[in-house]
Amino acid sequence: MLDTYTYGRVDRISPEAPIPIMQIEREMVVLGGAGNVYANLKAIDVNTVILGSVGADAPGAKLIDLLLVDAEKQPAPYVVVDKQKPTINKQRIVAGNQQMLRIDTEDTTALDDTLTDTLIANIPSYFLGVDAICVADYGKGFMTKRLAAAVIVYARTNNIPVVVDTKPKNIDFYHHCRLITPNESELLQMTATGTIAERAVALSRATESNLLVTRGGLGMLYSDVASDTNNFSLPSFATDVRDVSGAGDTVVAFAVIGLALGLPMKEVAKLANHAAAIAVSKPHTAIVTLAELIKKITEA
Repeated sequence: MLDTYTYGRVDRISPEAPIPIMQIEREMVVLGGAGNVYANLKAIDVNTVILGSVGADAPGAKLIDLLLVDAEKQPAPYVVVDKQKPTINKQRIVAGNQQMLRIDTEDTTALDDTLTDTLIANIPSYFLGVDAICVADYGKGFMTKRLAAAVIVYARTNNIPVVVDTKPKNIDFYHHCRLITPNESELLQMTATGTIAERAVALSRATESNLLVTRGGLGMLYSDVASDTNNFSLPSFATDVRDVSGAGDTVVAFAVIGLALGLPMKEVAKLANHAAAIAVSKPHTAIVTLAELIKKITEA
């Protein structure tokens, strides 16, 4: 996804209708969606490849340009061009410090079978030598049930941990993953009844996967698929909350890093929690640097 921020000032109301007139001053584009997860990993020099799709349009070209920044340090992304759909572009209109409007360009139709077949056929080359796999599924059509199943089978066969951040409508795509990271609102949609802890246990068992539930100011809750005695909660480490957009991307990115390093699950959660606290202290979709993370952990 492309996150576009259009900034300007409002000095008067339109004579045509009771709406503000904004004079555009500047525009900023950053990687959104799975691209934000990629950006967080790249920011601390993790060798990362990204799979995804863009449309055959100007926003798609701009998105690929953003992915290829510092390409000499990172493997090139594996991005397919879907000529049937536009590039997802979330344009935020901001006057002063006030976001006035968000305009979304997207088509959530499932990726066609031909492109899906191509991706599945290339999974062994995409994932050769990787230490962990992250699936950032926003329910926009790229991740199909067949593609998700193929990724998980390959990962399990090769003992590669898979971390999944998915929208509720696609939760049935994901079983036998090392970790699934819903937020509290998503967990409520994915389960029927019970307390948050009970729902986490229920979803963990239903998906046969460990669960790390992000709860905003209430911190995190972990549910272990193997044993309830391994479950735990962490308070929020955030002290300055300015913008929560993209915080879930930061959590999943640093969870992937923790698992790739072989850290115990509580340490994985702490790492992700510290990183999220930094991300929400920044405006817009933000990345976390290694220096910031070390400082946050040292001061904790």
